[in-house]
Amino acid sequence: MTNLDLKGSWLDTVLFPEVAQRSAIYARGLYHIEAKVTTEFDFITLEVSKIKRLPYITDPRFATSPSDTKTHSLKTGS
Repeated sequence: MTNLDLKGSWLDTVLFPEVAQRSAIYARGLYHIEAKVTTEFDFITLEVSKIKRLPYITDPRFATSPSDTKTHSLKTGS
C-alpha cells in the first residue's frame, strides 16, 4: 500500500496477512496507521500493526457530483 505523508512525500507500507484481515482497507481516504519503521537497501518501509480509516468531509471544490460533498463514515465493508 502506498500513501502520502503530511508533506506530500510517498510512504510504502507493508500489511502482513494477519493485519490485512483485521483491517477494512477498501477505498481512498484518510487512515490512522501504527507501524514500525524499517530500512532495507536504503529504502524506508512502515510495517503496519494497526490501521483504521478516519471519517472526513470532501472538499466541494473538487466534487464531481453532489453526493461527493458528503461526510464519509467508517464503514467496515463487512
